[in-house]
Amino acid sequence: RNNNNELGMQLYLFNAEMNGFFRVLYDASLFADIVNVWLSTTSDEGIILTEFDRFSLLSDQLAFMLSGYTSAVNYIQFLQKISAKEADNVSYLIWSNIVDALLTVDSLFCAKYNDSRTSSE
Repeated sequence: RNNNNELGMQLYLFNAEMNGFFRVLYDASLFADIVNVWLSTTSDEGIILTEFDRFSLLSDQLAFMLSGYTSAVNYIQFLQKISAKEADNVSYLIWSNIVDALLTVDSLFCAKYNDSRTSSE
């Protein structure tokens, strides 16, 4: 899907509305543009990224972090940015994905850290 946003840039979003069952790994520059659109668009100006688009981006980024295509640090920074934007949005789909992602990161990294600390004592 090709959209123009209020910043005047064109946005190309693949797998819009999650029409297909596949992941989309954007290059860093295009992904930064998509995140900037997500962060800058308000409902008064018309939403460019639908709820399904935002869910798809969240889901894809978690999958890419888990498979090593993006780092956990980049993924957490992404979550921090979009969580602030979504703070007033009451979307079960988005927030359940954010919470599940944080629990996944916690179970992968924090549990290993806690296990290594207890075994060395």
